[in-house]
Amino acid sequence: MIKIAYFCRGKSLVLFLVALVALSVASCTGQKCTYCNDELQGNVQQNIAAKFDTSVHFSIYIPAGTGDTKLPLLVLFDAHGKTAPVLKMYKPLADRYHVVMAGFDPSANEVPFEKIQKNFKPWLEELSSIAPVDTSMMFLAGFSGGARVVSMFENMLPQVKATALCGAGPANPQVWMQSKRSCMAFCGSGDFNYLELLNVQAQSRKSKYLPVTVFSGKHEWPPVDVFGDFFCLINRLAAGSTSNATAEKEILDRCRNMTVSGRPDMAMASAGAGIYALGQNNANSLVQFSDSLGKAIPASFIEEYDAAMMNEVVLQGKIRTMFQLADTVHFAAFLDSLQNNKIVDTLSLGYDLSRRLKAYCGIVAYSFSSQAFKAKTAQLFSQLRMYQMVEPDNNEMLFLFAAFYAGKKDCVQAQAFLYKAKQNGFSDKSRYNNTHEFDGCRSGLEF
Repeated sequence: MIKIAYFCRGKSLVLFLVALVALSVASCTGQKCTYCNDELQGNVQQNIAAKFDTSVHFSIYIPAGTGDTKLPLLVLFDAHGKTAPVLKMYKPLADRYHVVMAGFDPSANEVPFEKIQKNFKPWLEELSSIAPVDTSMMFLAGFSGGARVVSMFENMLPQVKATALCGAGPANPQVWMQSKRSCMAFCGSGDFNYLELLNVQAQSRKSKYLPVTVFSGKHEWPPVDVFGDFFCLINRLAAGSTSNATAEKEILDRCRNMTVSGRPDMAMASAGAGIYALGQNNANSLVQFSDSLGKAIPASFIEEYDAAMMNEVVLQGKIRTMFQLADTVHFAAFLDSLQNNKIVDTLSLGYDLSRRLKAYCGIVAYSFSSQAFKAKTAQLFSQLRMYQMVEPDNNEMLFLFAAFYAGKKDCVQAQAFLYKAKQNGFSDKSRYNNTHEFDGCRSGLEF
């Protein structure tokens, strides 16, 4: 292993893969398996510093009573590099299906993939020596930017058996489609990336089937009951399970509740994903439900659904145009129209469309404002004002406003926005110190 790691520095991806294949057969034998200790099992161990680099932190959860028995490994990647809450949320699933979960915290939206990749291999090697994990039976799941990281690792790690993309599609859909590994996607009905995932599903249909489970929610990790579908897939692939009647009933109940709530689209998506996870031969009740529901969906609902999707495409284009033009007047009117659209039924297509459009305004505001700040464009102030209209308490927007005013030598306004940014969770002092717009005011500012 040492020689492989050494030559990998000067060689290509081939040796990187060879090293990981060799790693997959490594065991705790002859090495101190720290997390084989019963006292460290059954609870999430968080913010652990890796020995190979103490700046690399991770979290891990091992089901109680595992001892030194090696279990399948699920690695999670969070958009903000905070996986401990995710591991705590999915703890019941890991217990139920006997899976070790590890959260790789060096992966976050602002971190280049090259740096994530550089840290991942030695971390995985270290993990295999200190925890009872079978790295030849590895699964990956990521949320938002973490989903894009997962999609890139999928083609690089031969021991990965399946992946879960939550709240975002692959970083490069064309490259991702070449992989034949199993993959499931999860998305909130109010997620701004909803259309993106449905488009990836449609584009990959001929080369790689991608089930997209839609749950009632926003841009977030899936609820426990919904993400249980991916654990069903892990169980089938890792344990070779031929049936899971309890899980099928749970999925079927969820689908029926969605149908009763007037969302046959979500019911069909969940049924399809459940069949995929369990295996068609192990999901006869779901297959029958899906066939029956597909024939019973009213034409009026299909027309309403298609109209909502087309309307969303058009309105997303208008939102981008308003930001390109820094059109604060029309954007304010557009936001008012969304907020004044009082839809009582929170499970309706119209309600979800309004939620997705407002969320889309937020992500576009972030993108345009960040680019304008870096380029120092004349539109920066107007685009920040539009950002403020959408998310008045967003700490990123407040920090950019503080830097904008500091650059204008308006130190009073800079301090006011900096204070608000900190009140709303901004704590990156290193970024503050390295943002040169603050230099003219720094002596009088309090961070």
